[in-house]
Amino acid sequence: MKKTITTILLAVVAMTGWAQTKVFTPEKSDSIDFVITGKTAPSAESVMLFTVAPIRGNQTKAEVGHRLPYGTFVQLGDGLGNDQRFIIDETPIHFDMLKGVITGSPLNNKMNLYQRSEWEIEKQTDAILDSLPEEARTIVEKGAFGESSPAEYEPYKKAVEQLKGYLSQYEETKAAAINDNLDNIIPAYYLHINYGDMTYDELSKYLKEERAYAHHPAMEKVWKKRAVGLQYHDLELPDTTGISHRLSEYVGKGHYALLDFWASWCGPCMKEMPTMKEIYNTYAARGLQMIGISLDSKRDAWLNAIRRLELSWVHLSDLKGWKSIASETYGVRAIPETVLITPDGKILAIGLRGQELKEKLAEIFPE
Repeated sequence: MKKTITTILLAVVAMTGWAQTKVFTPEKSDSIDFVITGKTAPSAESVMLFTVAPIRGNQTKAEVGHRLPYGTFVQLGDGLGNDQRFIIDETPIHFDMLKGVITGSPLNNKMNLYQRSEWEIEKQTDAILDSLPEEARTIVEKGAFGESSPAEYEPYKKAVEQLKGYLSQYEETKAAAINDNLDNIIPAYYLHINYGDMTYDELSKYLKEERAYAHHPAMEKVWKKRAVGLQYHDLELPDTTGISHRLSEYVGKGHYALLDFWASWCGPCMKEMPTMKEIYNTYAARGLQMIGISLDSKRDAWLNAIRRLELSWVHLSDLKGWKSIASETYGVRAIPETVLITPDGKILAIGLRGQELKEKLAEIFPE
C-alpha cells in the first residue's frame, strides 16, 4: 500500500548525537566513520543516503564513507521505491535494494528482519491495489481502514479483507519490533515514527528510564511531547484576526484548558465537532478554557469552517498545515487530537476523544 505504508516507512530520523550516554557500555564517541556498499537496479538515476549525501558514479554499485553520530538511524533509497533503513555503528553495511536486504552488525541484521517484513507487506498490498480498476482503489483503501461502510465496498469485499489482513500484519510487525527489542535502540526508531498514532496508555509502558533506548535522540519528542505529567509547552500563534497570542494567555491560569488540534479538511475532525460544541457549552462556564489549534493552510477554509460550524471558543493557527509550530511542538502527527491541561499547566491527558473525553471532563467537573 504505497499511499499509507510507504509514508510510514519513508520517515527519516536525523540525530545529532547522544543526549545521554548512561545506557551505553562502553560509551561511544559522538561521531564515527562508517562505510556502506551494495547494489540496486541499473535504471536507478541516483542512490541517496538520506539527510547525509548523494551517492554518485556507478549506480548499480555504490560506496560511501562518512562520519555520523553513533546510533543514528539512516535511510538509503534509489528513487525507485526501494528504501532501507539502518543504524550507524562500527560494522560496514552491505545492501541489496532489489531484495530489501541490509547486512551488517547483529543489531542491523535484526532491524532488517522487521524492515524486510514491512517491505514484503508493502509489495503484497501494492499488488492488491494494482490489480483493481483505478476507480476502485480508493474505495478498497477506505474499506480496509474502516472509513467506509460494507455496502460501499461490497463489490470489492475480497480485496478489502485481504488488505485488512496485511495491515494487521504490519501492525504486528511494528509491535514486535518494539516489544522484542527493549534491551537495544531499535524501539527508538519505531516509537519516533509512530508515537503520534498511539494512545497514552499504549505509549506509557515504553516510557521507562531504564530502557536501552530511553535517551536516544529520537526519543526526545516522545518524552517531551507525549508524556503526561510534564509542563505544557508555550508557543505563539495568530488568532482569526491575525493578532498573535501565546498559549500562556489561556493556559496555566488556574483553570483547566483543552487544546483541540483540527483542520477544516479533516473529515474525522468535522465528525467530532458536535461533541466539542457540547463540551464547550457544558463546561466553558464552569472553568474549561478551550483553544482550537488548526492545521489548515488556507485562511478562508479555516474561517469559513469556524463560522459554518459556529465554533465559539478561541481559535489559533499559523496556517502552515503540518509544518505548523503547534504540530511540531506537541508532536501531533494525526488529527483530531486533544491535549488536556491542568490548572497549574501540567499535561493531564492526551488523545481523548468522544465519550472518553466527556467522561474525563465529567470526573473533573462533577455535578
